[in-house]
Amino acid sequence: DCSAHPDQARAVNVLASGLLADRFGEQLLFVSTDLVFDGRSAPYAPLDSVGPLSVYGQTKAEAEELVLAAGGRVARLPLLFGADVQARGPTGAVREAIRSKGRIYLYTNEYRTPLHCRDAARGLADLMFSTRVDRIVHLHGPERISRWDFAQRFCARHGLSTELLTAVECQDATRPRDVSLTGPWQASRELDAMLADC
Repeated sequence: DCSAHPDQARAVNVLASGLLADRFGEQLLFVSTDLVFDGRSAPYAPLDSVGPLSVYGQTKAEAEELVLAAGGRVARLPLLFGADVQARGPTGAVREAIRSKGRIYLYTNEYRTPLHCRDAARGLADLMFSTRVDRIVHLHGPERISRWDFAQRFCARHGLSTELLTAVECQDATRPRDVSLTGPWQASRELDAMLADC
C-alpha cells in the first residue's frame, strides 16, 4: 500500500509522526519496524545504521529521525503474529489459506525475528514505564526464522496440513532478505510457546 500510495504513506508515517513528536517530545514512544534496515548486515542492533529499501521502511526511518530529534524514543518491532480473527498477519493468513483450500506462497530466503502481539504489547507497556534511557529499543522474537520455516512450525504446532504451503524464493528488490533484530530486550517466551498461543 505504501509503494502504491507514497504521498499517503508520507502523510501518515512521517508528517503525522513529526507532529506528534513536536507535541509530546520525550514523552513519545514511537513504534517503528525492522524494515528500516536493508537486510545485508543482520542481525541488527538498536544503534546500527538504517538503510530502508521500501517506501514503508523509508517513511518509518524518516519518522524515527523526527522523533529522536524531538527527544522521543523508538521501539522497533519485527513481523508480528498472534490470534487473528480477520486472517491478517502470518498465522491468520496460513489458517485462512488452509481453510479455503488456497495455496499460500512463503519465502525461504526472507528472515525475521517474529514476535507474538501479546509479547510486543507487554514490551511496549514496560517501555512506557521504564526508567532506562535507551532511545532506540528492539522488541524482537526469540529466533531468527524464514517465513517458510515459520509456517511449517506453526502448522506442526497446531496439527494443520502443510499440503497447500509452497516454498518460493523472494525476488523483490524492495524486500530485505534478513532484518533479524537483536538487542538487550529479551522476550519472556520461546517461539514454540508463542506459536501455541495463536
